[in-house]
Amino acid sequence: MADMTNARVAGNEVDTSKVIVIWTTPPYYDYHWVVRPDVTQRFGADFIERVKQAFLTLDATNPDHKEILDLFGAQKFIETRNENYADIEAIGRELGKIK
Repeated sequence: MADMTNARVAGNEVDTSKVIVIWTTPPYYDYHWVVRPDVTQRFGADFIERVKQAFLTLDATNPDHKEILDLFGAQKFIETRNENYADIEAIGRELGKIK
């Protein structure tokens, strides 16, 4: 999100004389993708790995890949694990958004 904010500042969409940064969100994992395990029955045993590699190998120096990454405001995708979302889940439970 910081990149999007910085881009808005750079694009003169934010009057920095009228705003101040009071807090910056710590980094967190975002835009996770989840694939149902049963897709392998329809698309083949290697389907999950092929989808994963399609995302992980996107290269911002390739104009076609950059176009996709730009749609997400991303420079690349990274692999993640369920444990990386523990803090977000805890806050969701604390707020009553997750039961």
